[in-house]
Amino acid sequence: MTKLFSQRSVNLSLYRYAVQGEISSVTVSDNGMTTIKFDTQEEIPTSCVNCEETYCIKIPIATGVFDDLNSSQKAKLCPTDAIAPNEHGRLEVDQSSCISCGLCIARCPVQAISFKKNDVSVIYNDCSIEEGDVKYSLADSINHNKSSQYIEESKGLFQTIFSQIEQSESPYRTLNNLVSKAMQISGIENVLSRQGDVNLRMDAIGLYKGKYVLCEIEKATNLDAPRDILDDVAVFCSRYDISKDNVIGMIVVPSMPNRRTEFWELLSDIYNVTGLQIAVVPLAAILIAVWNEKKISLEQFFLNQNKMSAREAVEGMLGRAINLPDPCDLLEPEK
Repeated sequence: MTKLFSQRSVNLSLYRYAVQGEISSVTVSDNGMTTIKFDTQEEIPTSCVNCEETYCIKIPIATGVFDDLNSSQKAKLCPTDAIAPNEHGRLEVDQSSCISCGLCIARCPVQAISFKKNDVSVIYNDCSIEEGDVKYSLADSINHNKSSQYIEESKGLFQTIFSQIEQSESPYRTLNNLVSKAMQISGIENVLSRQGDVNLRMDAIGLYKGKYVLCEIEKATNLDAPRDILDDVAVFCSRYDISKDNVIGMIVVPSMPNRRTEFWELLSDIYNVTGLQIAVVPLAAILIAVWNEKKISLEQFFLNQNKMSAREAVEGMLGRAINLPDPCDLLEPEK
């Protein structure tokens, strides 16, 4: 699938499941086979049905976060628009632009998107579907997925994702879109700022427990990120008459800054002087939350010079040990 083709308007074929009934559960066996079970007790191998909601392509725009930015937001889920209809009216993943982030996998309520050796592909089982005459809705099936983990984390996978982001057509836009949509899936409603808006210097604005979250998304380690957050808060609160007590800072990092840098001391200084809490959230932590159907608790990521590791926060979220070496710069300083 070429980029030219992915931009064309192609109608998805109309399908329905070969079993007539309501979906009661979606389960994965020990051998990796995903099965849809209906209220008739019949079971079929999972398949994409080109659902009316197209969960793997779209995600609702977060309204009510910051109204001034609603018109500039896009409902597209994939950070690189890698998933689109092919000439046969079926969804297809362009492997040359896919970054293996797994957002589409986590959004599919029937697990009809596979992840093998970092390749993402849409599953069509012709024995499970038949031609239909209306769009098939999966809205009532969204909570029937019994899986708790879609993708297993590994350092190699994160390295692949970061490398593919860097190789994408617009790395900054890809990263910002990825973080924004992953934050939304993991429980933090947010909108991206408009590029060049002097009143909204941060990369994204979110809402968390009634407070605004001003987010800086870093493509590389930026030791001045805490200062950037401080500037963001000053301008935001002044221009929109919002109390700093109703604001949280958030820095999304690809890897944790070294112990000896002033980054960690700055976090402590800012809190001691202003009372501003700044969450330092590894990108790996956000993706792990998405892959495991977990919600991000920002309070667990209020790190400083006395607590520089996000490992405890991530493992607490998962309720298990994480499959990453210790130490690992994805979660804590290695130096």
